[in-house]
Amino acid sequence: MEVNYIFPKRPIHFHDESMSSYLFRLYKNNHFMPNSNYLRELKLTYAQLINNEVPDAIFYRICPWIKESEFISLNNASRILGDLNDSWTYKIIQKNNLKFCPLCVRENFYHKLEWCILPLKMCTKHFVTLQEGCGTCSKPLDYFSFIQQSCMFCQSPLNRLNIEKIHCDIFSNSQLNLIKTLIFKEKSVIFNLEAKDYIELIYASFRFLDGFKDLTGFSQDTMDIFHNQKYKSKSSTILAIAFSNADWMYTSFASHFYFVLDLFLAKFKYTKRYDSFLLFEKIVKRDCFAEIREAFHQYCIQKLESGVIRRDFGVFKEEPQLLQKRKIIRREEVKIEKGVTYGKMFRLAKNNLVQMNQSNKNEYYVDQNTLDMYLKEEKRWITKKEAGLILGIHAASLESLIRANLFEVSLKFSGKSKRINLDEVKELVTRCRGELVKVIPSNYISFHEALIKYTIHNLSIVSLIQLILSGVIIPVRQNSEATLRDIYLENDKLHKCLIDLKVRNLKEQGYFFSDLLKVFKIGEKRLRRLLKEHNILPDIISHYKDGRARFLYKETSKLRIQEVLVGRNSNKGKYNRFKSESARFIENEILMHLRSLKKTWKGVSLHDPIETDKEGNDEITLIDILGSEADDVVDAVQLKIEKAKIYKNLEILDDREKEVVVGRFDLELGGEERTLREIAKELGISRSYVFRIEKRALMKLYQEFYKAKR
Repeated sequence: MEVNYIFPKRPIHFHDESMSSYLFRLYKNNHFMPNSNYLRELKLTYAQLINNEVPDAIFYRICPWIKESEFISLNNASRILGDLNDSWTYKIIQKNNLKFCPLCVRENFYHKLEWCILPLKMCTKHFVTLQEGCGTCSKPLDYFSFIQQSCMFCQSPLNRLNIEKIHCDIFSNSQLNLIKTLIFKEKSVIFNLEAKDYIELIYASFRFLDGFKDLTGFSQDTMDIFHNQKYKSKSSTILAIAFSNADWMYTSFASHFYFVLDLFLAKFKYTKRYDSFLLFEKIVKRDCFAEIREAFHQYCIQKLESGVIRRDFGVFKEEPQLLQKRKIIRREEVKIEKGVTYGKMFRLAKNNLVQMNQSNKNEYYVDQNTLDMYLKEEKRWITKKEAGLILGIHAASLESLIRANLFEVSLKFSGKSKRINLDEVKELVTRCRGELVKVIPSNYISFHEALIKYTIHNLSIVSLIQLILSGVIIPVRQNSEATLRDIYLENDKLHKCLIDLKVRNLKEQGYFFSDLLKVFKIGEKRLRRLLKEHNILPDIISHYKDGRARFLYKETSKLRIQEVLVGRNSNKGKYNRFKSESARFIENEILMHLRSLKKTWKGVSLHDPIETDKEGNDEITLIDILGSEADDVVDAVQLKIEKAKIYKNLEILDDREKEVVVGRFDLELGGEERTLREIAKELGISRSYVFRIEKRALMKLYQEFYKAKR
């Protein structure tokens, strides 16, 4: 059967008319009713015919006089869907019922393509509400009834029209945007999206709007959007209101967006929350939704920080890196993720190193920015033990390096214990590594061996490191990542440097009394006499815990002593100097010999004769003159008188002479006589020197007593 010649009466085709509308007008003009045989030959179903789903090829078989070049595209459901797949057909395309504009059909009675859009409820030309179904019985209309202009159920004509003007700008703008996007394939007003992206965003947003009243003020109806749920029917009006609310949701972005999300979280909990947020996250992953995605993530982070949602929410499972963008985290998460204990958190908050606040629910929230800054800074500060491992030295040696200002220390990272800057430790190791060699020369010693060998030269780890840093000594190593333990130093050069260092230290710090003796090569007695005669006083006096004192002379004092010695030596010959030194040597030997014989002088017998009596007859022995108790009292009184005389004259003695005389002859209260050895040990000098001091003091006292008697 040829269908090309059975429709002689061909109506005019309007540019915005739907394909099914044109076919039914064609059938009406030719008094033809499509039957099953006709549809079977065309391989077309009746449902496709009445739902404007006629394929392009079949349409051209029915209407071969219409050339493809006359139309950009045919007005069927495929034009509306565009890039959307078939699953969107039941969500976008109006099926089994027609709607129309009562004012448009008065002008030309045909069905427009845009009226096939399910969410459309407004005529974009007259801004009136579209009438859906029969105005009398409210039964659905199909294309046959519409073209016949009468209801197939009540047989009433379609002239009972209800015209309702729309005054809501938000609703009308949303409907216009819908037509431009689906029919004319323009980009949407919202975020400049393509039709496919726009529809997917709107339907994903329906999950947040479902169950709420109209937010645009167009109606007071509740938006029961999802018709496939129980007791909910498919309504073009509800969908149109839902579209307008979704458009409003993305205007004044992101305040309206956040407002809708707040309503949703306040009303729904558990699974509905989880599923809706997870679905929306999957939709906005595309690049075209970058602005929405950023705002959505910011909102989720904010609600997580305030405790409204949990960190196991679907959004955070899809985007785990969002958890790193939080500004506030719970104290429990800090302990699990960061390893910071509760006690440490309170200490850091108390010291204002980390911000921590308490909520009304007695929950603690920590500022992640300050915490991350603290933990990042804490990694730069290490313990002495860790620094010792990096340097290759014992941790106890770090204290001397700290005192030498080689490292910066901090106390704010671990309570009272000191932390050392890691960067400075690494820099010191790098600077001390020296040159890389394959074989260590035989005249080189290791860093630790040098410290042990030259301890007698007062070599410390600080001075050795300073020699290396100054470039005086260049170490060598065999390992590219060597520590101080692995470096080697030239032995001879190190020894020379230590000698030069000692000389320089003497000039800078000063000379002890023993150093002056070595420098000038003179005796102790002569140096003391010279210092006293020329009133050369020490520049620094160091007092030790045991009561001893050490005198330090600066370079100026040393030069003054040198000038005095040079002046004296110029007036004396070498022979006189040799003569005086020999005389002092002989005198010291004689005094030492007499001191050794002193013990034998005390071994006297009581019966040894001492002297004859007055008549010259009998010998007087020692036992004859031993005193009685009465004699002891007299002797004690006499001794006390003599001690008093000595005390009066002790002022002529210097401090050391006074100390020797008092100790030797029991002149202090409650004391006892002490030997030369005891006094020498106490003063830190030799016994012969104590004996000479005693002799000199007694000579001074004798001269003073002699002057008093005269």
